[in-house]
Amino acid sequence: MNIDIIEFVRPDDNKNSLYITGVSETIEQNELYDILYEKFSPFGLLYEVFIMDSRLSTTVDPNQLDSVTKKSHSCPGSLYAFVKFYSQRAAARAKRELTGQLCIAGNCIKIQYSTRQPPAEAVSLYHNKCYELANYYLGFNGWSISIIMCKENKEHSVIKPDQVQYICGVKLHIPCHGLTTEGYGVATTSYDNKDPPTKGVAVCRAKKQAHQQAVQNGFCHLIIIVLDNSKVYVDINSTVEDRIYCDEQLEFDNLLKVTELDYNPRDEDDTEFNDSDDIDLINLQFLEELETSCT
Repeated sequence: MNIDIIEFVRPDDNKNSLYITGVSETIEQNELYDILYEKFSPFGLLYEVFIMDSRLSTTVDPNQLDSVTKKSHSCPGSLYAFVKFYSQRAAARAKRELTGQLCIAGNCIKIQYSTRQPPAEAVSLYHNKCYELANYYLGFNGWSISIIMCKENKEHSVIKPDQVQYICGVKLHIPCHGLTTEGYGVATTSYDNKDPPTKGVAVCRAKKQAHQQAVQNGFCHLIIIVLDNSKVYVDINSTVEDRIYCDEQLEFDNLLKVTELDYNPRDEDDTEFNDSDDIDLINLQFLEELETSCT
């Protein structure tokens, strides 16, 4: 049985990425993007379609490309592209069925697997990509997300009075598979003590970023399993360590204190989120609206 395992990380494996060459010089990049997306997306959800011009490209290391790829880069003015799938099975099927069959602007394009060096460590999907992946495989009603906490770390503000730091926790629900998992995020933003309105902007930004990181952290604990018959299952990814995402400004001593909660954050009174100018309450409502729109 051929099982396709999809994690909520950026699909950087070369088996997920198809390298497209032999494109006509007469076609524009935006037109090529539309054509490639139209032709490849029926095979599976695309992470990205990335197009470059060899005359302008300085980001590809020739030492990371095989002889065929190097030859395609030696053609002045030719466009090339990377079509990246979340599913390796989808990428293999697209390569198999479109090789020798896809012509664009009179040229029969070449399709091969990418040979770029993947990063040493997996990179978590950005939160909007997590939503996209979950909706594709689980359906819009196949999962939901709820905020279980959104709280300021006041100890951090004592140490750094020109910064605000918020901790957000979310719970993911996969009802059809009887699974739940949690994710936590921490974000710190700076503001000008001499300009009070900037604190409100900083609070809003910290809450938003903490929420996004919590979502990313929560989805990282899930894996999607697709069988040959296209049935989809979800399981907990036991290889992912429980951790809180944080920015470079986060003090880890403070982080350990806030993760060891001895109470249920959902039982807190709403007044805990208020400050003197009520900006926290306003932004908590913003997060709740964001949560509702995501589900």
